[in-house]
Amino acid sequence: MEDAVPKMLDHQVIFRRRRPEPGSNLNNQMTYRVFSNCPEKRRKMDYFVDGDVIRHWCLMAEILEVDLVEGVVIVKAVDSTGDEGEITFTDAIDEEKKLSETDRFKTFKPGHTIVVLYPFLSEQQTDTADKSKEVNRVHVKKESYYTIFPVTLASFYHVQVYFTQRAQYRVACAAPDCLEYQNLKACSGCHSVEYCGREHQVKDWAIHKQYCKTILILEAFRRKNWAKATPAFNFVPGRIEEPFRD
Repeated sequence: MEDAVPKMLDHQVIFRRRRPEPGSNLNNQMTYRVFSNCPEKRRKMDYFVDGDVIRHWCLMAEILEVDLVEGVVIVKAVDSTGDEGEITFTDAIDEEKKLSETDRFKTFKPGHTIVVLYPFLSEQQTDTADKSKEVNRVHVKKESYYTIFPVTLASFYHVQVYFTQRAQYRVACAAPDCLEYQNLKACSGCHSVEYCGREHQVKDWAIHKQYCKTILILEAFRRKNWAKATPAFNFVPGRIEEPFRD
């Protein structure tokens, strides 16, 4: 995934001065799992005590393709290490919306990022397309345990570069070659990147629009305490600014 992460751009998109919280560190593999290090299903009891999750985690991957096999949705995706895996959804039926597998099939689009809460490796490890090939597969148990964001996986890591490398600098206008840092106004979309005026905001939009939604999403993940034992997190499908259910 490292090769897919864009290099720092030569303009000053600088976040508010603050240190990144643990929830925004995508390199923390205790929180942001890849297919190969998702816990095995037989160890489920090691992660849940009295209804609480001891330590929260998720799988973040980019959708490659989706198959509908005998009414079962199978999403093929690639994680941040470049490894491919499968995500299945046979039990993830929302009782309120009664979302059918056929309807769910239409929601998965290649290039979008899927995030799965509390994924366990399935016991079955055979590729659905090639029975002779082994594949890491996780299974979604609840509708609220997954969501899809209309951004690439690489964009998350690009945004983290700003969180990590730019947090120590004074906030300045994000437009190229502008060093103004007084009377700035934040983008109404992400509420993080700031500009000295509308002219410079419009000038920078061609670049910023690629990451505006991603900033909002990563901010929401940053606000969660992933290391504290609490009841399970849940997603509100389709919501970007506040993707987690209160």
